[in-house]
Amino acid sequence: MPNSTGRKVLTRLTKVFYEVIPPQYKTYCALTSRISYSVCRRFGYEASVGPLPIALQYRLPRLLQRQSREQRWIRAPMWPCAGCACCSTSAGLIPSWLDSFRNRTRMRVHEVKVSSWLVGVLISGAAVAQTDCRPSGPETAQLVEIRPGFHSVTGPLAEFDPCHRSVQLSLPFFFADKLGDKPPLMLIAHGGNGPGAAEKELARRMNARGVAALIFDAYEMNGFRYRGTSLFLTGATNESRQRMIFKTTLGAYHWAKQHPRVDGSRIFIHGLSNGGAVALNMAAVVDPAHVRAVFAEGAPSAGIGMPDQIRVPLKMIFGKLDNYGGRTEDDWMHLRTNPCVVDQSAEGAAPGTTQRCSLTMNPSSRGLSPQEWGDQLKAAGQPIEFWFYEDAAHGILNGPIDRGMRTYGSGPSAARRYGWVGASPDAANRFTLDLMRVIKATYP
Repeated sequence: MPNSTGRKVLTRLTKVFYEVIPPQYKTYCALTSRISYSVCRRFGYEASVGPLPIALQYRLPRLLQRQSREQRWIRAPMWPCAGCACCSTSAGLIPSWLDSFRNRTRMRVHEVKVSSWLVGVLISGAAVAQTDCRPSGPETAQLVEIRPGFHSVTGPLAEFDPCHRSVQLSLPFFFADKLGDKPPLMLIAHGGNGPGAAEKELARRMNARGVAALIFDAYEMNGFRYRGTSLFLTGATNESRQRMIFKTTLGAYHWAKQHPRVDGSRIFIHGLSNGGAVALNMAAVVDPAHVRAVFAEGAPSAGIGMPDQIRVPLKMIFGKLDNYGGRTEDDWMHLRTNPCVVDQSAEGAAPGTTQRCSLTMNPSSRGLSPQEWGDQLKAAGQPIEFWFYEDAAHGILNGPIDRGMRTYGSGPSAARRYGWVGASPDAANRFTLDLMRVIKATYP
């Protein structure tokens, strides 16, 4: 058994479980004890286990072990993150889960005890039916090198797969403000380098303020294993990255609006950088009955283009020091234009600038800047607004300002560009307050 501190923690988690989880989603869960820390290291910080009637995403956080003289315990951190838990719709399936655990890790799991009085740990993730799973098919996206160290993506793109290991639906912290019977949702479209510090910090801030957050990795869903490399940070075209992110974000929206754990009538979409370009395109295809506002942060003009009309309020967000990808120090993101040849439309996107400016339409011309495009929509009476932040560059929640440079591609054709990122703590806090102001304004 755990020591007295451990018993207090588990008792509290049990109470939270019964108070917060809707009855139809209560599952038999059991904290697994004496599972070696090396198993957690084997999985990193996340994993999925099957086959079970419920596909369950859960975390195995590193460095959260609590040791006693006789056994090791994986400590469960504050709601809604998880320690090491096994859950299913039937207590009888726990042995099957353990068998799968052994098979996947190829390690021995010694003397796992299931406590009859304990109902497990709340998880950062969602139980979804196996029929909802959409793994990528045998034909997948492929990288094509268009110049040394720089690529485009061709082939069929993956659908959003709610069972994918990168999907993290995090619910508000237990002590966060309760905004409604079910929490609103911030759907986060990641930037060009995949889900990173800024996206995770946004999810943390939303959870602390009563808002659920959904994060996923569009690149991994397409079969790319890129972590630890600069493949998608500086080695791929904007349109390639945005097409992958857009398709999965659109699928995530359709999945999230029916999810029983969140308020499907109060979905908000945020995207940073390439994700910002995706977000502003999402504003043209979502249903206002489900999505209340879209936040496009640091959106570049190059990629999948910009729509001619939007259906929900759109906030275009830029740091006043955002020169990311610029040729000069004052090549600001919101004023930058690009040649039409770098743009390509995305599957499922609404009609927009790529019908007049793209690889196949007027490729030698130049497109609109985000500011010019937004001003045109605003003049037509569409619900668009620009937010600018002092002491902020690209990625307001990306930590302190870093005035660095980026190199795109390699060899003689490599391009050196400005890449200032981050913001002051004051700017980050003002940005968070502005997000919450919009979210709270949707409540009576």
